[in-house]
Amino acid sequence: MSTSFQVNVYPNPASDYLVIKSAENEMLDLRLSNMMGKAMQVKARQTIQGALIDVSKLPKGNYYLEIMSGSGKEVRQVMIGR
Repeated sequence: MSTSFQVNVYPNPASDYLVIKSAENEMLDLRLSNMMGKAMQVKARQTIQGALIDVSKLPKGNYYLEIMSGSGKEVRQVMIGR
């Protein structure tokens, strides 16, 4: 499902934090999952002009970041590296 909001996720690959920024001032739910679908981090009801997800303790590898709002859902693949 595509969304009508513009979201930037960086850096990718990340080592300490993922930064999620949007031009919209919209409440979003964020879910970072490993490739098996297990939730590693969940942040509910974030005002997303700027949010951080701490990934410093996660094993390196590929993850999915789900960004959900009232207008839809977007999934981004992110890499955690050291």
